[in-house]
Amino acid sequence: MTGLWIVFFVLMHNGQLDDLAAWIRGLPIVVEILVWLVFFPQVLATAVWTSGWSEGLRVTLVVLFVTGWTLVSLPRPKPSRRR
Repeated sequence: MTGLWIVFFVLMHNGQLDDLAAWIRGLPIVVEILVWLVFFPQVLATAVWTSGWSEGLRVTLVVLFVTGWTLVSLPRPKPSRRR
């Protein structure tokens, strides 16, 4: 998850998120849905970032996505079984 977010921020820094969003929208609908399912948090963040919303709202939402999905994806220790 962290690696995907690093790629997202590199693309954002290089100004390539618009190209990525256009590429995703240009895929056949079945493939686009598959991309949305597999890479949901990153594609959602890309859609938000390339929207016409205010910069403050876009930054806030992307930071929330990054924080939320990274915390959810962290491995948790399994609870021990009691005998």
